[in-house]
Amino acid sequence: MLRIKEVKSVVSVFVLTLILSGAVLATGALAHEEPPAPEPEPSACTSLEGVPCSTTCGPTQVGEFKAGGAHYIEMVESRQVNMLSGTKMDFSAPCIPGYFAVSGVYNVLPEGTTIDLDEIRMVQKRADNDQPQVQNSWVATVYRVASDNVDNCVNVEVRATCVK
Repeated sequence: MLRIKEVKSVVSVFVLTLILSGAVLATGALAHEEPPAPEPEPSACTSLEGVPCSTTCGPTQVGEFKAGGAHYIEMVESRQVNMLSGTKMDFSAPCIPGYFAVSGVYNVLPEGTTIDLDEIRMVQKRADNDQPQVQNSWVATVYRVASDNVDNCVNVEVRATCVK
């Protein structure tokens, strides 16, 4: 029969073993986990001093992955411009050198847009890879319908998926 001192000793050893086992398991699990991907640095935005609706942010690489033996990156650029009624403009997200645009999306960002969104139409989305020696990009062409409204600011963000 175990005495109280022996029981306390057995329990202490058991508890210590559990604690050490947990620490070893936790350390082992941490050692095998993939480090988290670094957060992309925020892109610097620039604008023309004293000129409203002239902010450009990016281009910035915001992601990357590999699939089917190819290497993909995601690029983003936003541009706030003065867009007159009845005009169309190209907005783009360029790929880094050596990559080609294969797809993309665009968003009209509410922040910095004063145009009534009912006046904005998407005319065309396309990859612009015609000149590989130049920068390849995903292009979104936006059209503003004819209107009597005087607000002219639109802020468009384009994201490109680029492949190497």
